[in-house]
Amino acid sequence: MNNFNISVENSNTFPNLDILTIARDNKHALNSPCGGNGTCGKCKVKVVSGREHIEAVNFGPLSKDEIAEGFILACKSKIIPSLPSHPPHPSNSPIEILIPSPTTNLATIPYTENETSEKFETLKKIEPLTKTLFIDVLPPEVGDSQSDIDRLTSRIQKEVGLKKIVYPLSIIQKVATTLRLQDGKVTLRFYENEDEAIHVISIEDGDTSKINFGLAIDIGTTTVAVQLIDLNTKETFTSSSYNQQIECGLDVISRINYAKNPERLQELREKILKTINQLIKNITDTTATINTNNQNISCAVISGNTTMIHLLLALNPEYLRLEPYVPTVYQLPILNAATVGLEINAESPIYFSPAVGSYVGGDITAGVLCTDIVNDADADADEIKLFIDIGTNGEIVAGNKDFLITCACSAGPAFEGGGIKCGMIAINGAIERVEIDTTTAKPTYFTIGNVEAKGICGSGMISLIANLYTSGWLDAGGKLSRSKKSPYININQNGRSAHFILTDSITISEVDIENIIRAKAAIYSALTLLIEQMEITFSEISKVYIAGGFGRSLDIEKGIILGMIPDIAREKYSYIGNSSLQGSAMILLSKEMREKQKKLTNKMTYIDLSSMPSYMNHYSAALFLPHTNFDLFPSLKRNN
Repeated sequence: MNNFNISVENSNTFPNLDILTIARDNKHALNSPCGGNGTCGKCKVKVVSGREHIEAVNFGPLSKDEIAEGFILACKSKIIPSLPSHPPHPSNSPIEILIPSPTTNLATIPYTENETSEKFETLKKIEPLTKTLFIDVLPPEVGDSQSDIDRLTSRIQKEVGLKKIVYPLSIIQKVATTLRLQDGKVTLRFYENEDEAIHVISIEDGDTSKINFGLAIDIGTTTVAVQLIDLNTKETFTSSSYNQQIECGLDVISRINYAKNPERLQELREKILKTINQLIKNITDTTATINTNNQNISCAVISGNTTMIHLLLALNPEYLRLEPYVPTVYQLPILNAATVGLEINAESPIYFSPAVGSYVGGDITAGVLCTDIVNDADADADEIKLFIDIGTNGEIVAGNKDFLITCACSAGPAFEGGGIKCGMIAINGAIERVEIDTTTAKPTYFTIGNVEAKGICGSGMISLIANLYTSGWLDAGGKLSRSKKSPYININQNGRSAHFILTDSITISEVDIENIIRAKAAIYSALTLLIEQMEITFSEISKVYIAGGFGRSLDIEKGIILGMIPDIAREKYSYIGNSSLQGSAMILLSKEMREKQKKLTNKMTYIDLSSMPSYMNHYSAALFLPHTNFDLFPSLKRNN
């Protein structure tokens, strides 16, 4: 725990500010997963002294005992100002607030790995977003009035054709000195924009053409992944961690609510930039031996849902949640790194994957590139296929070469470890699979990396819940058994709640289980509605691509038992992992993929589930294991 003091004499400096904002402004970390709505209780603090100077608007989920002990909600409590228009304070006791230590610090779990370039073998031609060019520029001569820029331009055009060459001021400032360091031998990094002009982003003396790196960045609501790619060798290095915005809200709606004023919007922008830039530093520190540093990173592709991109660029997200749900922009122009806030070469072009709706963003238009949903050359081009990206939001794309329709639902962060007491992302130490003894309910668990268990990830939760259900220790409503006794099931004294014991420090509550069931119900009901719109059945789907941060370790059979995905032939399912990150990498390396993405985006028809009355009916029906209509899951044995 740590103490936080507020001067009574200076209380008038906090007009209309809640204690949550004051604490954060003074560098005290407080989580507020509900976005400051007073519903989660995570920002509770204890008033040690000066309670008479604090106005608590409401206490949300705090118990009577907690309130009696002096706990308040920081997001719903304000300092009573000492102004002439107000009665004087009854005392001058200082305000001292005790901030409880968080159970987990979601923003500080990094993970870095080296990968091969096998996934890029399908690319027909490598044409990265930025290229390098080593040239020899002739020195100036007496009687020749050409400027350094004129001679440089002529030499570049000799290599690339008579295209317009664009130089930012930062490059113009370096040209004279750089051209004279090695007798005109220089390396340029440049990109070609839609205007077909050559935009120079760096100039260096000598031949450094073999040093050129780019970034693929997936901004998820819960997790962020950054991949460094050698644009010459295609070798990749990936680092991921929680999105530090989690402190201000677990889902997009709570973060939109949190960003209710320019200061808070800027705070969210700073948090995501801090997350990304720290991941970039993690990678460059790890790969320093191969000449990686921030200045050698010459481009980036960013993909994320529409809300995350708005928050990254401090675009007002308010209207994403208000009918008719219109974003500021679907397709952003190429911006430079300095404008975006990335700590790499300042002039590096930043390409943003385009969105198609307020809740179907660039992470999906990038992800679809990892599938063959649209491939006119395939024999099965007419067959309908599904793409499902399961994360904090569940996005779905269905179609074939002739049409594409898409929708999104709010699954919540449970599949990525958020909102689960002992939850974590799928990295080393996360429990990813759990087997349950039918007789005793004793768990046998397996962790990623075969190391000591640190928590449980989404796939682990699905495995646990499915096996508890099939072994009879969990009922269809998500309640742990009260009739059969097990040392691994702890029932509280009044019998109203229970939790399952995995290890001495890792337990799963019925609230955790309920969060997963709600998340799976959102996915399945969205799938059902989309299938209805196409007037087909699940059996007519030829292939289903499962994407998302936890998709690589999702057990399809367990997902069906849970009622998250349809009960169809298992061979129709295919894992593609973090397709947003993979698609971003392909866009970074291939002009063909950049063009294909734009074509697919223009082809997608977005369906707003909130405008479909039947969606909530489907959702309610899916809030059971596997479903209220057991006939939808014919391959499963009914668990009585």
